[in-house]
Amino acid sequence: MDDTLVPFRARMLDKLERQYLDIDAQGLAYTYMATGDVPADVLEKAIQEAIYLGRMKNALIDSLMFTALVEAFMEDRTFDIHGAPMELINMCAGGSWYC
Repeated sequence: MDDTLVPFRARMLDKLERQYLDIDAQGLAYTYMATGDVPADVLEKAIQEAIYLGRMKNALIDSLMFTALVEAFMEDRTFDIHGAPMELINMCAGGSWYC
């Protein structure tokens, strides 16, 4: 087992991530973390893009959409969902991109 996965496996989804991932998508994210089937950088990027999409749609991201994001990043790690500069959404109420 790769020692670099151990801290990632102890990771918990934060409030913002839980707010935009439905319960099935959260379970899928934890499964990916526990099994190590998906590299940590791919999973983190998929979670961030899921939050971005959830904020744009003002809706929960389900497990099918989350799986599609993970698969897209597994195929091409440079994949991004880009919006126009005016569409950028501040992720936190405090005016910071970091919570």
